[in-house]
Amino acid sequence: MSHDADIARIAARFGLALPVPVGRPFPAHVPLSVQPDDPKFPHFANPVMRYAVDYDAAPGTPVCAIRAGTVIYVKADSDRYGYEQTFADDANLVCLDHGGGLYSEYIHLAKGRVFGGLGARFGAGEIIGETGLSGCMSDAHLHLNVFVIADGAPYSVPFTLQG
Repeated sequence: MSHDADIARIAARFGLALPVPVGRPFPAHVPLSVQPDDPKFPHFANPVMRYAVDYDAAPGTPVCAIRAGTVIYVKADSDRYGYEQTFADDANLVCLDHGGGLYSEYIHLAKGRVFGGLGARFGAGEIIGETGLSGCMSDAHLHLNVFVIADGAPYSVPFTLQG
């Protein structure tokens, strides 16, 4: 079975229509610009982040929840970054549980600029943090991934921005 067929089967198990509709990851005044997939660390090669998108964003750009959700993981203590895989664990991030088996993660946030701890609830469009320089990256951006957990493993799912 192909990866896309696997994702469709998994999404159907959770009752998700693909692509999953989500809100903007930035306030309306921030333009959306997608970075091309990085040939050194391509998303498509990894089922965990196959459909993730990297949005250009200067450090300090506000990041919004794409749907209402609860923080289930947060890391905001690093200012280390570089273009080597050894920096991957230095990425500051927030992971939200949106219910119904759907999650989102916002990676490459600024040190100390995540605005909620474990259990914090955010509404769609609320600011959850600010972009920064952390983790494995060549330049400033927000890495946004929408995923489900099936059979104990995360699977990235395609999404489309609404609004």
